[in-house]
Amino acid sequence: MKKFTILLFFSFALALSFFPASIPDAPFAAYQYVKVFFLFLTWLLAIFGWGNFFQKKLGFQTGDTEWPLRFLFAFLSAISFSIFLGHAHLLHEKWIFWILIAMGNIFIGKNTGSNETCAIREKIKSLTDTFFSKLILAIIIFFFALRLFAAFQPQSHCDPLLYHLVGPRLWVQQGFIGLIPNLPNAILASSWENLYIWPQALLIGSVQGAGLIEAQLFSQWTHLFLGCLGLAVVLYSLLKKYTQNLSVRLLIVFSALTVLSFQWSANLAKNDWGILFLTLSGLAILIQHE
Repeated sequence: MKKFTILLFFSFALALSFFPASIPDAPFAAYQYVKVFFLFLTWLLAIFGWGNFFQKKLGFQTGDTEWPLRFLFAFLSAISFSIFLGHAHLLHEKWIFWILIAMGNIFIGKNTGSNETCAIREKIKSLTDTFFSKLILAIIIFFFALRLFAAFQPQSHCDPLLYHLVGPRLWVQQGFIGLIPNLPNAILASSWENLYIWPQALLIGSVQGAGLIEAQLFSQWTHLFLGCLGLAVVLYSLLKKYTQNLSVRLLIVFSALTVLSFQWSANLAKNDWGILFLTLSGLAILIQHE
């Protein structure tokens, strides 16, 4: 990925952030979708940039766990910053979040050259060595496209509105992570919900209720990309130890993504896929280094 593209993404997201946040009882304008999506993409690049930075500083080798480690360190970087800022009573300081995003984009711009871009392209091409593998990959992409389409609408499932989104929202409103006596169910929000502090802090407005819809959309995409897509990447990597047949690995990944107990929640601002992603990440690293 070119440095200019990353700079363009960041500049566009920063410029759009000055547009007023939506309020729940007003129509959601088209530009607000553009605003929150560019902000999400910029944030996603930033946490992968920070993850790559910490991964190298800590000396973690990659090998077959290269992409699982990238997703895992991106997650750990994002929650580490939000936990620190939350307990330091700095959640009202929006400028700190923007500085972290800017630095993360600088890191990924420095570490993502043309060689790595070519390597990613070759990796994607290697997934389509037969007609059957191409077919399965196309179905997986279609699955994600459907979930992404659904994630562009604020979902009304009770769990996100009970605590997944409520906890981070109330933390940001009070400026720190802490118990809320008049709404104790927010205590159910835990590690994965620290990811949802980012959109609440970045998109909250001065008017009561402003930014709720944008923050929910951002959080839904976070669960889909880091949780669901992360799990697919980790599982595909984990299966290398057991079979070199690409079609079999892709078929197993597709089967896992469509398990009825979980697939419906991929486009919600929940933590179900996040838990699966973290569990499999630990298993993949353990098996790789046994």
